[in-house]
Amino acid sequence: MLKADSMRSMSRKANDPELARSPEQQVALTELLALARERRAEFDAHLSLGNEVMGRLRAAGVCRAMVSREFGGDELPPADFLRLVERIAAADGSTGWIASLAATSLIVSALPIATLKQLFQGSADIFFAGRLSPVPVTRVDKGLNVSGRWGWASGCTGADYFILGVQATNESSSENPARLAIVRSDQGRVETNWSVDGMRGTGSHDVVLDRVFVPDDWTFVRGAKSSLDTPLFRYPSGIFIPQAHAAVGLGIARAALDEFIGTASERGATYGRPSLADRATAQSELAKAEAELRSARAWLFAVTEDAFGCLSVGDDLDVTARTLLRLAATHAARTAAEVTQAVYRISGTVGMFTDSRIARCLRDAIVIPQHVLLSEGTWEQAGHVLLGRALPAGFV
Repeated sequence: MLKADSMRSMSRKANDPELARSPEQQVALTELLALARERRAEFDAHLSLGNEVMGRLRAAGVCRAMVSREFGGDELPPADFLRLVERIAAADGSTGWIASLAATSLIVSALPIATLKQLFQGSADIFFAGRLSPVPVTRVDKGLNVSGRWGWASGCTGADYFILGVQATNESSSENPARLAIVRSDQGRVETNWSVDGMRGTGSHDVVLDRVFVPDDWTFVRGAKSSLDTPLFRYPSGIFIPQAHAAVGLGIARAALDEFIGTASERGATYGRPSLADRATAQSELAKAEAELRSARAWLFAVTEDAFGCLSVGDDLDVTARTLLRLAATHAARTAAEVTQAVYRISGTVGMFTDSRIARCLRDAIVIPQHVLLSEGTWEQAGHVLLGRALPAGFV
């Protein structure tokens, strides 16, 4: 029988290959993980990771991970980025969620090349926050006059730029696609109103803009292809975002399992019952949870690596391949939440306490499959495609 230390070592091995690109990034990543573990309660209280942790995210190469090498980024393969997010989320769910948003760089790459050069000319370590759902704006000469409010803007207090959904109301429908606008964060303001139980540290407050002019070349049609043509930037950005969010769930569930394995033997017997580690129900449920998490994780990474392999040899992804990417992400997020709930159930009274690591994992993990990109509707949409029905709008 594997001892707890051996089990945790095995899980770390599964998550650890080349998480940083340079010795400096590795040092910064180690510091980031330590700070994330140490300051979880502060994140919750302040509804933010704070400047120091955001600085470590940049120093660890997280923000530049999905930026083109042409602009000084690391341009990681998608699976490597998911491993990085997963590891950070195992230290703290909110920090992992903010790290996952570095995948937004794939979406931003649809800007014109000249704009991308201007955007990244100072640094590739840029963090984007915002919301893609459009609000009505006004078309003016050579751009848009943007006023509005965007909720759920995770990490907005530490963002360099906002990425915001907009749609002009003074154009005909044929000239009026939903667009995404990129604006400097100092052009708007953050209204602090994030009031939740899980993922509190993400600080997903509202962003408000008032009559900000956004030039046309700082906007692009939502869903537009990247202006870059390397395999990474042919990867479907709208699918990669939910994959990155699912990786957060995997990291949280891994942390919950490891916490239980590491402490169950220390839980003494009560009322004459065996210790927690010696209870048959706990043993059985732990084994099931371990198998379920590893299986969901393996599928997510398998389809991700297969898709990137196809793109790397010049092939395109068909509708089925894209659907499986979405489905694997939803399955991973859902499984991670269920595994974390299972750990909570078998942990007994430990999970009742606010400062319990397992309780915190539960609060964070159950948030992720509530996200619209990972919600129950994904199952129906995926089944729709697999049965040969018409492709649902915006699904892949």
